[in-house]
Amino acid sequence: MNLIFLHGALGCKKHWNSIIELLDIDAKIHNLDFPSHGDNVDIIKEYTIDSLANYVDNYIQTNKLTDCIIIGYSLGGYVALYLAQTYLKELIILATKLDWEGPIIQNECEKLTIQNFQPILSKLQSEQNLEIELLIKISKEIIFSIHNFKLNEELLNEINCKITALIGDKDKMIHIDEMEFLVNNTPSSKVKILEGKPHLLHKMDAQYLSFKLNHLFFKRN
Repeated sequence: MNLIFLHGALGCKKHWNSIIELLDIDAKIHNLDFPSHGDNVDIIKEYTIDSLANYVDNYIQTNKLTDCIIIGYSLGGYVALYLAQTYLKELIILATKLDWEGPIIQNECEKLTIQNFQPILSKLQSEQNLEIELLIKISKEIIFSIHNFKLNEELLNEINCKITALIGDKDKMIHIDEMEFLVNNTPSSKVKILEGKPHLLHKMDAQYLSFKLNHLFFKRN
């Protein structure tokens, strides 16, 4: 079994490290940086949901991986859902927003400014090879691309793999209706609520999350 971890917007694979270290799962771990994120210096022609999904797909194909399960946080979960229309065995998404209708995309992009990241700017820069101003630009391009890659009912109906959606009950970015939309439109999906957890991965307890993931795989066996 191959576990593939995908990070969120403005994130990197390092955000998963403390959780992965606590996992007790018999699997090979693949913790990926998206292009131009973290330590990944790969540059792609367009930064869109589709191109990120293709990047992960190429990684799977190049490394001849089978029996793949993706664990995606936020943006990483959205990319994985787009990829899941092909051949994934299973998908676990954490804090992944599905409703991008109306002004939501514009509002989220307007929040992506260097000024808003001043309190954590030094931390962000220490995690990224790319200058943060450029990473913010790329992140806006990815989010704007959701206009063309929305996961509507038709696309979700094409997903045949098992999906587990994890959402914190303190997550102010995601409404429970979005999870109901997922369950109603995918053949095999379920939602699990994380008590007292917010949206941001670094504000979730690594021990708690690793326990939840271990439990998911233990129950399977």
